[in-house]
Amino acid sequence: MTVYILGGSSASTVRGWADSLVVRAHRKQTIQNLSWDGATSLTALMRLLGEVTLAEGDAVVWATAADDAVSLSKGFGAQSRFLDYVGAMIAQCAAAGARFLPVLIDSSEGHLASSQAGYHAQLGEMLSRCNLDVLDVAQEFAVQMGGAPMPPGNYLPDGLQIAAESDLCAYVRDLVQEFLARGGNLPAASDGPQFAVLGGFEPAARKESVETRSYRVTAWAPPLQLPPGNAGEIEALLVLADPRYGRFTLSAEGAAPLNFSVVHALATSEGRAPLAISLGNLRAGEPPLQAGQGLSVDWSRSRDRLPADLHFAATQPLSQVTESGARVVSVLIRQAEGAQ
Repeated sequence: MTVYILGGSSASTVRGWADSLVVRAHRKQTIQNLSWDGATSLTALMRLLGEVTLAEGDAVVWATAADDAVSLSKGFGAQSRFLDYVGAMIAQCAAAGARFLPVLIDSSEGHLASSQAGYHAQLGEMLSRCNLDVLDVAQEFAVQMGGAPMPPGNYLPDGLQIAAESDLCAYVRDLVQEFLARGGNLPAASDGPQFAVLGGFEPAARKESVETRSYRVTAWAPPLQLPPGNAGEIEALLVLADPRYGRFTLSAEGAAPLNFSVVHALATSEGRAPLAISLGNLRAGEPPLQAGQGLSVDWSRSRDRLPADLHFAATQPLSQVTESGARVVSVLIRQAEGAQ
C-alpha cells in the first residue's frame, strides 16, 4: 500500500507535517509526498492523474482545501471548478479501490471556515455524499483546547503556512497518522466531469528532465504542439514558471491566441517552480478552448500587459527580455461527456 499526500505549502515545506510523517513512517509504510508550494486542488488533480497509478488499498491524503479558499478569496477560480477537481480525485480513488482522506487545514485567518464558508459547506456536503469522514484540524484543536485560541508561532507571518517543527506541525502530523491508521474512507463514486492529463508534446527534441529537491518533471520548451484528436476542453496548463521572465502564447483552432505571464511570484522559491494555470481564470466569460484540433504554445511577442493567474506576476517589458526558463509540463483536458 502506498500513501500519496497532495497538499500545498504547509505540506511541501522541509520538516513540515508531511515531511515529518514520511520520516516517521520510514520502513513501515510507503508514503510519497506530492505536495507543492502554491498548489490548489487543480494542481493536486493534475499530479494525481499525471504521476500516480492508484492500486487497491492505496490512500490519497488531500490537503489543499485552504489553498483553494485563498485562491477564491483573491478572485481566482470558481467554487464549482474546485469542487469538480476534488470530485474527480474522489472518483479516481473509487475506481481503483483506494482510500480518500480529506484533511482540512485552515489558514490562521480562517480563509476556509470564514472567508469561503460557502465553499466549505459545499465541500462538506460532497464529501458526506461520498461517505467520507473528514479530518478538520481546527475543529479537532478547538475540542482539545476547549475553544482556546491558537498559540502564536505556529504559522509563518503570512498566516497561510504552518511553521516547520512548530507545535501545530507536530499536531497535524499526529492527527493524519491516526486518520490513516483508522482504515476505511473508501469513497462512493462521485458524479461529475472527467479529466485527463496530456503530455507527449512535439517535437520530442524540445523535451528535458528537470529535478530538484522539491520536484521532478518532464517539461517542454516552446515552440511546441499537442497533437490533435483529444476530445474536450482545455482546462489548465501545468508549467514550470520562471522567477524573472516568461510569456507564452497559446493557440487553438477557432479562437484568438491567448497571451499570458509565466513568471512566478512565490517568495519561498528562488528558482523555477511548477504551477498550474487555469484558463478559466485568464479567459473569464469566453467560450472554452477545444483540444480536438490540437494546440500550440510559443513564446509571446505581445507588447501588452499580460494577464497572470494566481501566484504569477506581470512580465517585464520586451525591451528587458532575458532568456526564460519557463516550460510546459502538461495539459489538463475536461473530457467531453461519454469520453474515456
